[in-house]
Amino acid sequence: MDESFFAGAPKFNRGHRLGTSWEDDEKWVFGLVQRDSLNCVLKQVPSNRSRKTLLPIINKHCLEGTIFHSDGWKAYGKLADQLDLEDCLHFPVNHSSNYVDPDTAAHTQTIEGLWSHVKDFLPVRGMKPHDLHSYLGWFMWDRNCREMRRDIFIHFMKCAGEQRPPSYKVEFQLPPATMTRILRQTESDVEYEDFIV
Repeated sequence: MDESFFAGAPKFNRGHRLGTSWEDDEKWVFGLVQRDSLNCVLKQVPSNRSRKTLLPIINKHCLEGTIFHSDGWKAYGKLADQLDLEDCLHFPVNHSSNYVDPDTAAHTQTIEGLWSHVKDFLPVRGMKPHDLHSYLGWFMWDRNCREMRRDIFIHFMKCAGEQRPPSYKVEFQLPPATMTRILRQTESDVEYEDFIV
């Protein structure tokens, strides 16, 4: 688990993103990633990234017995004791000393690699801060489809059908005043009849 800074649009639409166009509470994203998997959880969080903000996200999206690896951010202090989950272990890594803890072999390289994929996924221009959560959701959905080896289009249609069931009527009705050609079959030949509905 980790958090990352997401800057806004580049100044004058040139160069690197400087983070000058977004408010402070819109620039940070908290992430959880499952090792040996593409599954991840990404949530936009306030810039203080406090324990009060992060713990509900962790409790909601993690299972009991989860092993957490994180950096030394103060909100993660004594994390296993603060969670509502049972049998969780937490291995913090002090990045000022090393990137892989020599005693526990804990590291945050999986989530750090995820951040580069997320930032490459985002559009270079025109993304507004209120759209960031939509792009994060799209990124997570895309990775989940790849993990489960689902066809993205077919899975999208199934998900859309579950969210918004079809509301069509049993009989198809044409709008009024539409010219239609109806096929009327007789015993000898086929006739077409034009009429206005």
